[in-house]
Amino acid sequence: MQAPISRDAPRSGPRLGHGLDPFDPLKRRAADTPGLISFAGGLPAPGEFPRSKLAASFVRALQNPSCPALPCASPEGDEDLRTWIAGQLRRRGAQVARDDVIVTSGAQQAVSLAAQLVRGSRARIGVDRESSPGALDRFQELGATVVDGGSNVDAYYLMPAVSNPRGRMLSRSDRARVLSTLRPIIEDDAYADLSFDGAAPRPLLAEAPDRVFHVGTFSKTLCPGLRVGWLVPRGRSGPRSSG
Repeated sequence: MQAPISRDAPRSGPRLGHGLDPFDPLKRRAADTPGLISFAGGLPAPGEFPRSKLAASFVRALQNPSCPALPCASPEGDEDLRTWIAGQLRRRGAQVARDDVIVTSGAQQAVSLAAQLVRGSRARIGVDRESSPGALDRFQELGATVVDGGSNVDAYYLMPAVSNPRGRMLSRSDRARVLSTLRPIIEDDAYADLSFDGAAPRPLLAEAPDRVFHVGTFSKTLCPGLRVGWLVPRGRSGPRSSG
């Protein structure tokens, strides 16, 4: 979706969302039409969902006498899951511990939380000219101004590993330019593990942990209906606790 680039203050009233997006009904209709492959969103193929393995995992979790999956858990999420996420990020070069990770309701909540922490609700967020519609909606709903990704911004929203919708990796020159601005960065890593050209690259979190809000999700590699994502807030990553 092309970002609604603006140099003005955000308008009051309803933000860019389902009510203002004229293409939203078409996108929804495409997603609900059997046999139609829609390129309007990052929608995994339903036939690829590991249904039998998910069902077996669900039954196994319920058969556990203590059943830790059902009671209230800590606000930051399951310890074992956070340990696994931290380990995956360490394999890519980021010094992340279990206690740095917050499990969220999908990447959308993680992006929303990060956006609220970036220079207040009226921040100017630099994005690519084509960017994730879900993130653009959230920024506008929060009152942020979405602008072309120049230097006159309060923060950046980027998908450095695999961008949506172009599927490109952030070039070395653009990567260096963004890091050199010393601005906060919301790094959306949703598609990192879907690269066709080798393993997922080193995240920006590894280069500037004091300025990067790292967002991840299982929606593209497992299934979006589980609504499981995570956020590593800036300044949290580093060698502190085990896990």
